[in-house]
Amino acid sequence: MNLLIEKYHPLVSKLSFKFAKSCSLFQQEDFYQEGLIALIEADKKFDRSSNTKFLTFAYRCIENSMLSLIRNNKSKNLAKNESDICKSDYGLETQFFYDDYESLLDCSTILESLDCKEKNLLTKRFIESYTLESIAKELNLSIEAISRKIDKILLKLRRKYESRLDRQ
Repeated sequence: MNLLIEKYHPLVSKLSFKFAKSCSLFQQEDFYQEGLIALIEADKKFDRSSNTKFLTFAYRCIENSMLSLIRNNKSKNLAKNESDICKSDYGLETQFFYDDYESLLDCSTILESLDCKEKNLLTKRFIESYTLESIAKELNLSIEAISRKIDKILLKLRRKYESRLDRQ
């Protein structure tokens, strides 16, 4: 277990720093501890027979754990209005990690192509775990309209990501 923590310390540190910078509710140490717990859990749950690399799996587990920490305490001080969410973008700085840190593929440039309303919609749905119904009520739209908007945004992101891969 010590070897695991030692090997993935840079990953946990980087994520804890990123989240601490974006969320004033917790200090970096809080996120770091949450990340270590998630790393250990990821090691226990990882299916070594899958095609997924452990680093990718661990990254997602750690990030999701830190997001849950924020989500569970969002009633205290997190940004509620659209412009604050777009400024912080704490959940939208998605990065995919592969076996070595040098082959990091940063998706933030793709996410920058979204306008503030699109970022807000994705943040509410996937980061803050709002239901389609609650988003629809807030925006005074139908659930189907919200679902179509989210699908359209995700398709836009997928196309930009695929075109980026084709250029490499």
